[in-house]
Amino acid sequence: MNKIEVCLSPALYHLYEKENQVVVVIDVIRASASICTALHWGATKIYPVTNPDEALLAGKNGHLISGERYSKKLEGFDFGNSPFEFQSTKIKGKELTMTTTNGTHSICVAKNAEQVIIGSFLNFDYMLKYLIDQEKDILLLCSGWQQKVNIEDSLFAGKIAQAILTSKKITTSSDSVSLAIDIYKAAKDNLFEYIINASPRLKSKLYFLEKDIRYCLYGKQMDVLPVLQGEYLMKTGN
Repeated sequence: MNKIEVCLSPALYHLYEKENQVVVVIDVIRASASICTALHWGATKIYPVTNPDEALLAGKNGHLISGERYSKKLEGFDFGNSPFEFQSTKIKGKELTMTTTNGTHSICVAKNAEQVIIGSFLNFDYMLKYLIDQEKDILLLCSGWQQKVNIEDSLFAGKIAQAILTSKKITTSSDSVSLAIDIYKAAKDNLFEYIINASPRLKSKLYFLEKDIRYCLYGKQMDVLPVLQGEYLMKTGN
């Protein structure tokens, strides 16, 4: 039977890396939601990079560019990392290059995996069905914050793991799965309040991130699954 594991930080990825597994990259606030939203609104593909200079170069070659560091939009970029910025016809039919503090780093860390997909609260239902149907081992890779563990990615990994284990098609022997599920169970009845109370980092940014955080947690479901194909994230789904 296939197994599911949770990697709580990209710094630990080398301990979980193996053949024939689907890696779900999680950056709940905000890269995962922004990627799903951009593809939902018509971006043709997204090129994730770790270096702002790479993104600026892509901009000179015709890409729209999205850049954020420490939650702030980078100067000279078309977009920051707010999912609301991508709810625009400006994105339709365009290629987008994106660099963020945590999410794009994790994507690049896992890029040689059998398959890399993006998971968010916004595409949870569609992603869950896809994962259960794959009949492969699953690794939930939390982007964390600057390679350290964070609360929002960990509890979302717990939400995914709990739902997948309920299917009885996949099992686990991982303590980190149990840990993530326990965090999700504690948080699920009031996600926003739990996360803000548990994260001084996010609480300090609430004055300008609250709208984004609520959207990332409670936004409408999208039948979109971003899949890494070569160097680009591309949309599967409706």
